[in-house]
Amino acid sequence: SPVRLNEDQPGSGWQLGQRTFCRELGQLILALRNAQLTPLADAIQGAAGLKEIPKPPELPGLVAHFKLDIDQVVARETQRGVPDSSPVVKAIFFVLCWSLDRLYEGRPIQKFWVLETVARLPYFSYITVL
Repeated sequence: SPVRLNEDQPGSGWQLGQRTFCRELGQLILALRNAQLTPLADAIQGAAGLKEIPKPPELPGLVAHFKLDIDQVVARETQRGVPDSSPVVKAIFFVLCWSLDRLYEGRPIQKFWVLETVARLPYFSYITVL
């Protein structure tokens, strides 16, 4: 019999990605609403056909003590300097950084999770190709 993890039956890489995306879509919609982007959240929810968004899990009490100051992040990025790259890549990089800083303002754990997920994508792609 197949190994099950949280009632998931192993499948292809595409099926794994699809299941994970569907689980996270509700949390993405809630994050957009928290960032004052309700029209975009409503559009995504309508396009996905989601009637209800599951309530997010409670974060441990320790998380309330974590602080993320965007001004200090920007100062550190300025101190570090701009990576060498083409103007198009630099523009995409800065727009993405600015967007993530604003979308996850005051929510360091969620921002870290997104950045870690994005960082894992090239490795997952490489292993999938192998």
